[in-house]
Amino acid sequence: MILVPRHIMLSVDAHVGTLLWDNLSLSNIRGVVKTKNGAAHMTNLSFSMGNAKAITTLAYKAWPHARKARANIFSRWERADIVTLTSALHLDSLLPALKPMKGKLDCYFAAEVELDSSMAVVPATARAAIHLGGQKLTLMENDDFRKIGKKLMFKNKDKNVIDTLSLNVLLDSGRVQVLPFVVNIDRYRLAVGGSQDLNMNMKYHISVLKSPLPFKAGVNIVGSPSNFDVDITTAKLKKQVTAEKMAQNDTASLMMRMAVLRDSYILSGQPMPDFFKTMKGLEASPRFAVVVESDEATEEEIREAERARRAQSADVVPDSASVSVPDSSASKPFAQ
Repeated sequence: MILVPRHIMLSVDAHVGTLLWDNLSLSNIRGVVKTKNGAAHMTNLSFSMGNAKAITTLAYKAWPHARKARANIFSRWERADIVTLTSALHLDSLLPALKPMKGKLDCYFAAEVELDSSMAVVPATARAAIHLGGQKLTLMENDDFRKIGKKLMFKNKDKNVIDTLSLNVLLDSGRVQVLPFVVNIDRYRLAVGGSQDLNMNMKYHISVLKSPLPFKAGVNIVGSPSNFDVDITTAKLKKQVTAEKMAQNDTASLMMRMAVLRDSYILSGQPMPDFFKTMKGLEASPRFAVVVESDEATEEEIREAERARRAQSADVVPDSASVSVPDSSASKPFAQ
């Protein structure tokens, strides 16, 4: 576990030419690093990775007696290659559908995680919100795409062009939700949404909104990325991709990202920017603030503070963030 000296307060303007991290190379790294009460806070941390540019805020604090630590990250990437982006943020495990895609994406990413004494992420504690956007993306055909495309009667092509992609992903309480979004592929206009758990058990639905066929159908995709079933059903997502619903999904993702950014200032004990004070639904939890300021907090106090913060953050995500997709054997919703 990495410990930040509790009795040292400093502020440093950092500049690093090149940094090798895992199998990635970061260059032209600049930012401000501050420490206070055993916590570290890095703001305006900018760097380049290939042709992509990113700017990040990161907060970290450890509780040695509880043998736990917490980290918050808020990051914005511009024109990042999909392969680079998925490697840097490990998005391939959250969004396996990105694997056959080629092109560049803008990404707004925010996450907070608990770390154990070996600095490994405790998956069930992770909370994240991701917005991805891009244009002229290429979807390379593979066995998985052909399996789905056969049900929807797609033409066989080595690749398909996606004119515009804009989607939101939320992770909380061990569940990943892909909020309903619209994508145009070949002659089809599709609505896609669903969820999966951290063991990659997927339950997704694709609704055909527009096609050359005289009927509008949908498919349920249930299983794991390596072994899934595709069943024909009726289209279920038409009412969840109206302009109003899509705007609500964008707001849900934005508010969760801002909550994670807000919590990074609470965690590190650094002064919070004034604009947080005017944002509805983002009031800081006093209990959480007290606990993170105290290095003597017990494990139960940390959990209690976490429950209070989650209860408060629940008001941020509107009901429309849930994606209800009936499976082939029951009418129970997939994403709760």
